[in-house]
Amino acid sequence: MTDRLTGKVVRLITDDELLINLGSAAGVAVGDTFKVLDSRTMNVREPGTNRDLGSLERVKSRLQVVQVSEHMALAEVMGRSTGISGATRILTGGSISSRLTSGTWPEGVEPGDPVVSVPRPKSRSTN
Repeated sequence: MTDRLTGKVVRLITDDELLINLGSAAGVAVGDTFKVLDSRTMNVREPGTNRDLGSLERVKSRLQVVQVSEHMALAEVMGRSTGISGATRILTGGSISSRLTSGTWPEGVEPGDPVVSVPRPKSRSTN
């Protein structure tokens, strides 16, 4: 992934996993990170005049890709306390969450929300 990719949330899978409409065909790889943006702060128009006020990049959530197919990717939420540590999940074979308890995430993420890629850090030369 070299350029900034834009896509959408297509489905909430669990309280901590979702699908986006970008996959390997777009250059997405496991480990890539994305931001879910608040569409209410994008392409804002002034009431009455309909003047274009522009957009603000308000982040609802950050994601990390854990599985990729040709046209979609499964991503997990980053930075949210789930109550179960990664080490505990590995040792017990448990997952972050195995179900979806509502139609949106606590951050308000829902299908149709825009996603944008976060550029990969440039690797440093060891020479």
